[in-house]
Amino acid sequence: MLVRRALDNTDRIKARTARDLHEAADNALWASLMLVKIHIKRVESLGFVYRPLAEILVAELLGTILRTSREHDRRACQIIIC
Repeated sequence: MLVRRALDNTDRIKARTARDLHEAADNALWASLMLVKIHIKRVESLGFVYRPLAEILVAELLGTILRTSREHDRRACQIIIC
């Protein structure tokens, strides 16, 4: 009864289907969040520091951000050429 009410549906099969779809979406969301955490740990183990974009935009001047970005682009190009 609670599932049908929460999903705004009086048909038990439709309510269960909707519940299952919501559960699958939640599982996919949590799995993707775990992947992000795993990738951050991997990058940090290589000596890099992860900083969210919002933190960078508040803490750094635009010129610094652009200069750093250009330096990374140049290094990437050198790696690809070699």
